[in-house]
Amino acid sequence: MDFKKNGTSKIIIVFLILGEIILLLLTFETGVIVGFKKADFSCDMDKNYGRNFAGMDFRFPDKTRFDGAHGILGQIIKIDENTIVMKDIDLSERIISVAGNVSIKKFKDDIKLSDLKVDDKIVVIGSPNSNGEIEAKLIRWVPAPMDNRNPPTENNNN
Repeated sequence: MDFKKNGTSKIIIVFLILGEIILLLLTFETGVIVGFKKADFSCDMDKNYGRNFAGMDFRFPDKTRFDGAHGILGQIIKIDENTIVMKDIDLSERIISVAGNVSIKKFKDDIKLSDLKVDDKIVVIGSPNSNGEIEAKLIRWVPAPMDNRNPPTENNNN
């Protein structure tokens, strides 16, 4: 009688262990499937980033990608009290809203909006608003490209 009781309990323990192993394998397989789905989604988002968020592909003139949808590089056309109108690298005009806590930098120094001038080149990082403007968070002045025939000296530094 004890033999039968021990045999039955051993069979139950074996089935419980097998059940736990099967449950662990199913859980692992579910994690693998979810991981592949997430990776596939991320890959598709990267391939179609410009189309998904701006209706175009962001590229610099040298064809390298620029995936900062809310960053812009260009030349200042007009400066008002709280806005900058600039021409970006695609020659389209963009309106930059400069309000609130905006950091404006020239090299490592903080400057004011009034220190910027028409024809200066700037990089703006911010977020879009409902008016189609970019609300600036950071504006960085960009120096003009150096001309190899006229290297900077103490008298003509920018």
